[in-house]
Amino acid sequence: MKDENMPVGESAHFEEIIRVPWGIRRGIPEVLVSTPQISLLTHKVPRQMRAPVRIHVAPWGSVNVLTTDPVYETWALFCRFSQKGELISYVELSPPVINSSGWLISDFLTDETGNIYLIETIQDTTGEHNYLRKLTSKGEPVWVRSGPVSTTSLDLTEFEGTFQQLFVDQKSNLYIPATQHSGLVARIDPLNGTLEPYADWGEWSGEVYMDGKGKIYYVRYLPESGKRCWVSYDPYMQKENVVPCDEGLYSFLAGPIGVDTEGRGYAAMGMQIACIDKGGSLLWQEHIDNIVVDERKGTIYTSTFTVSDSTAEIHVQEWADSNGLKRETKLAVPPHVFVGHEGVWRLMHMDLEGRYYVYGGETPREEGMQVVYSALGVPEGETVPTPDIHLREYRLQAARTWSVDLEGNVYLPLLGPTNFHIIKLSHL
Repeated sequence: MKDENMPVGESAHFEEIIRVPWGIRRGIPEVLVSTPQISLLTHKVPRQMRAPVRIHVAPWGSVNVLTTDPVYETWALFCRFSQKGELISYVELSPPVINSSGWLISDFLTDETGNIYLIETIQDTTGEHNYLRKLTSKGEPVWVRSGPVSTTSLDLTEFEGTFQQLFVDQKSNLYIPATQHSGLVARIDPLNGTLEPYADWGEWSGEVYMDGKGKIYYVRYLPESGKRCWVSYDPYMQKENVVPCDEGLYSFLAGPIGVDTEGRGYAAMGMQIACIDKGGSLLWQEHIDNIVVDERKGTIYTSTFTVSDSTAEIHVQEWADSNGLKRETKLAVPPHVFVGHEGVWRLMHMDLEGRYYVYGGETPREEGMQVVYSALGVPEGETVPTPDIHLREYRLQAARTWSVDLEGNVYLPLLGPTNFHIIKLSHL
């Protein structure tokens, strides 16, 4: 296994494919949330951060973005972008039931013609209910299915159970896993939303993924060997192919996030992603704590924090669009600053003179510290940042929110000070 603290490898390539401004017409509304509160006595004022944005890449390359999640608001905004990053559709979503509460969109996708499919839950006075909806590309309702949420019963006809994922293959066939109950995936009739069993591999529960051709992938634990395995299931042959994975991939396999058309798995741990080949071995692994974009030049900077017994450093790698890795700068956290601020440190933004602004050491009890470095990487001073640091910072979302296309490209949602960005990571 590659050292988990090593910065991004030189075989990686980064490209900004989507840049959408915050808060203007046909842009993305900016939602600010406070950092989570905990049951500790603290005088720390929770700082504001931008709410996460959810993304999915379709089998034909278009990118679906849920820009205002109802977790934070009472409405949602759905955008669809072309493979080249051009805005195709911009749809405001409302709950399936008026005057409802507890609205949650569990998953979302489009077919090749742009119709929108949503799996949702709603809470009302009678309990919690599942909703499966089809909307046109303009957001007009086509059909809706509903049924009671249940953690113990599963009935596809009544749409009773727990459903959290949706999938579409390269031919626009639609699927909904019921794998919170057992190893069951149903096919969705696009004309009326009725469900019929598609694949059933028995007693198993968890998340599943599809390769665009209808084959299903998931992780299985083998207690006799103590290993996690990357498993494919062929619904037509009704056969599992179980591949035990290297021991170093055990923790990664707790967080699978996708599969490509070759059956290679992608899994996340912290801010790291690993690609697993069909033999169960590590193909490549990358660690990215943050990304900053020079929006004038289009230059991309990745930030990776490393720590040893004697040093704490932020490795900043500068990537040119056409030439790959251009240079690396190591920013040493001053020892007197690192003491008492031992958390992860990230490059947060850069100024017009090329100075690096690094933030780190934030805990539930204490504020973090900001250190400023010259363009040559020399520390120039440190300070407790102002509460509005979010107005200047770039923040890469957690690796579990990254998306993988069928060619194995990884899409990274990045919250910037003036724009929302999607960065595509390709591995040569």
